Amino acid sequence: MISIDDYLSGKSFQTIAVIAGGFTLVIGLVDVMMGPKISTTILYFLPVSIAAWYGNRFLGVATAFVAASVWLLTDIFSEQEHFHLAIYIWNTFMRVGIFVYVTIILTKLCKTLKDEEVAADTDELTGILNTRGFNERLAEEYARSTRSKKPFSLAFIDIDNFKEVNDTLGHAMGDYLLKEVSTTVNANLRKTDHIARLGGDEFVILFSETNEHIVTAAFTHVYDHLMELVHINKWPVSFSVGVVSFDVLPDSPSHAIKIADEIMYSVKKSTKNNVVYKTWQGED
Repeated sequence: MISIDDYLSGKSFQTIAVIAGGFTLVIGLVDVMMGPKISTTILYFLPVSIAAWYGNRFLGVATAFVAASVWLLTDIFSEQEHFHLAIYIWNTFMRVGIFVYVTIILTKLCKTLKDEEVAADTDELTGILNTRGFNERLAEEYARSTRSKKPFSLAFIDIDNFKEVNDTLGHAMGDYLLKEVSTTVNANLRKTDHIARLGGDEFVILFSETNEHIVTAAFTHVYDHLMELVHINKWPVSFSVGVVSFDVLPDSPSHAIKIADEIMYSVKKSTKNNVVYKTWQGED
């Protein structure tokens, strides 16, 4: 069952604006029906919080003014006896202030949490996904493939002779090589594909909804750019790559990575500097 957070997180800015605005109006009607003797104060914070958390600060502030205005109208329609118009103005001003303050706090907290989530999923050196982040994306693709019955592919890449770069050209050059490889691959992927550094000089790419024919063309494009990068920089490296398409799903996402790793390792043990493509159709 989908949670409220999952539901709202997947909505567009416009939809969140409509939800927050509609929710505010409903709360206003409930406020009028319940009368002035029953407090509904806390309810007005809900649409403001939704707008701030799932929209942005601008939408949160806009909802704050709408909520304060609706609250003012309910005071008037409920025939509350205030001694002076200034009381209505003061109450509305204070409510706007509180709502805006809540908006600022929530948007800052939301940004902090998102930044921490991105940092937890990102390789510090290259800026691409790390193992944790890639496992999450692969799990999502695995679940999608289970539902849609569409294949996906993995490319497992190992940089041949990377240690030689560190030993002869220095670790700074080795780090630069890793960053350039990451940038080159990432720049030549579709938006739906993901690359991760699994540690050291090993990378893995997830090609969403691709069979062997499609991934062969896609990775050939990536590989050509990698070889061009190596040639331009005169680096003494090459790439051992295992590419596997899953027409049949393996037992788990981790099993899929293991299969791609084994294909890459077979290249590493034999010729190096080669790409092997396979379609996995289940255990023999």
